[in-house]
Amino acid sequence: MKTLIVIPARFHSTRFPGKPLAELAGMPLVQHVWNRCCQAIERNDVIVATDDDRIATVARRFGARVEMTSEDCLTGTDRVAEVAARVTADWYINVQGDEPFIAPTDLASLLQATREVEDDIAAINAMTSIFEESDFRSSTVPKVVTNSHGVLLYMSRGSIPTDKQLGFTTARRHVGIYAFR
Repeated sequence: MKTLIVIPARFHSTRFPGKPLAELAGMPLVQHVWNRCCQAIERNDVIVATDDDRIATVARRFGARVEMTSEDCLTGTDRVAEVAARVTADWYINVQGDEPFIAPTDLASLLQATREVEDDIAAINAMTSIFEESDFRSSTVPKVVTNSHGVLLYMSRGSIPTDKQLGFTTARRHVGIYAFR
């Protein structure tokens, strides 16, 4: 079974233009993400997907495989879909390009899940518990709601789910990685 990790990297972010190239500990953010992905899978199976020549140049400089995508892509998922239309694999793992601290063990767990999941499952969304109410209330933390079997029902940056008084009881957050067939 062939699995590719695709790192969508967009220069023209509305909240932080140029974020993939922002330096963190002397290295561009996208390189931190790529390095961590390469700890979970062969480096040739990690692709930086971008529509920006500056990102592509930097990514190639540190050894990344790069696929240029259309400027018309609205989301990282659109970039992954564009790569999937050109590069054949059984699974595509979307690792957000702004997740420099993504745990290689989380990626390994998701890779394992792609090998064990039922054939009728088309996507896997990684999530974890929220322990701090400040994270629950933050609009920068994507929250997920699942059914009793763990199947994703919806995601929101809003504070979900709540009790009747809009209080925080228990919630989960999206980790920044998805797998698609």
